Amino acid sequence: MGEKDYTLQVRMSESEKKAFEMAASSAGISISAWVRDRLRRVARDELQSSGLKVPFIEEMKAKDGD
Repeated sequence: MGEKDYTLQVRMSESEKKAFEMAASSAGISISAWVRDRLRRVARDELQSSGLKVPFIEEMKAKDGD
């Protein structure tokens, strides 16, 4: 995956934040990695079901072709 040059700020409730932290801890990864992974999964599914290309998958394919 490309360099991580961007930050996404998300407002949430305290209970949502706690649940996300717990889930990340349970998965043994940072909350940042957990959120990126879950967002990538949903984005991939939604874009593919709409017949659209997924930019980060295209990036990975391009790197494999190097």
